[in-house]
Amino acid sequence: MTPVIETAQVADRRELLDMLAMAFRDDNPAHLEFDFLYADLFAEAMMDRHRIIRQDRRIVACVGCYEQTLRVGPVTLDMFGIGQVSCLKAFRERGFMTALMTDAVSRMEATPAPMSWLGGRRDRYARFGYEIAGTACRCRLNRKTLRDGAGETPSPRYDVTPHTSADITDALWSLYTSNAVRCVYSRDEWMRKLARGNPQTIWAASPRNDSSPKAFAVTSQGSEFVTEYGGDFDALRALLTMLAERNEQRAVSLTCWPGASEFADFLWTHAEWVSPELLNLRVHRLSDLMNAYRPIWEKRVPDGESVTLVMHRTGVGDATEQRFTIGDRPSQPGVELRLDELQTVRLLFGPWPPSMVTNLPPRLQWLGQIFPLPFGVPAPSHV
Repeated sequence: MTPVIETAQVADRRELLDMLAMAFRDDNPAHLEFDFLYADLFAEAMMDRHRIIRQDRRIVACVGCYEQTLRVGPVTLDMFGIGQVSCLKAFRERGFMTALMTDAVSRMEATPAPMSWLGGRRDRYARFGYEIAGTACRCRLNRKTLRDGAGETPSPRYDVTPHTSADITDALWSLYTSNAVRCVYSRDEWMRKLARGNPQTIWAASPRNDSSPKAFAVTSQGSEFVTEYGGDFDALRALLTMLAERNEQRAVSLTCWPGASEFADFLWTHAEWVSPELLNLRVHRLSDLMNAYRPIWEKRVPDGESVTLVMHRTGVGDATEQRFTIGDRPSQPGVELRLDELQTVRLLFGPWPPSMVTNLPPRLQWLGQIFPLPFGVPAPSHV
């Protein structure tokens, strides 16, 4: 029997939160309450982002689908984040999660957003067209690297002060909005993101005798992980050096997007270690996605070259082929690159070069100049 899928209502909020806690604590008994972790996603105005299945009038399964806008350098990308994928243990193996994920994919494909992402295990989501990919990396830097890595010691000319999400100043907000990689929010929404779960501290570095901050960093209480950061290169180095001095590890870890900024390149070059931060990505509309990223890839296409990407579905969703031509002229006969949807994700977003995704003919080796495209979701924006 096909399960009936409903949109959650405000009156379902408490029951839904209780169901999520039960479902996730089956595998992790210490899992925290969802209204603590993601208060913004379970506000009354957000309840209709959750699709549910009931049995005997009781909520037993859920998938959340949340609109987001990501800025990556010159690119502004509308997308969806999928979260809270869950089913009570007693009701698993009945096709409920398959029905909810299929429903989510169908609903997202009816919107203008060209892609979506989620966390979790690849083997659960590949059949829905999701593949592990992304170019974001977690880096760790110690205090000596931060002081000396660029060849000179930052002068002690910055005062560092803490703030909370409740007192984000105009200057701090301006620094956030200038970030090369960030999710696009209103000021109030960013404050709500930073108020999730464990208290977040916003650190600002200002020049001596000048109260205007030149860099900021966000940390969780008692954590060496910097979840967001931005601002002037020297001020940011001085700020992170201070943060490294404050914790027992004498180091900080943070996410970078190679090539996104001068400081990201510094992180990539001088980190103690680097590990990829991969997400499950799905391309809904290839043409819209490539057009969104046009400011990045278009200038990298060699003169006179072109190729048509052809993506065909192997999982759920629209079974027709999608095509997009890269280059300044129509492809010559036979200059096509045919990929299934998982290969398409790997080609576009890595982390591997195109030559490791598919057997590129010599005439298409220039695709390595274009792909992978930068992608990653900052930690405070995870769903």
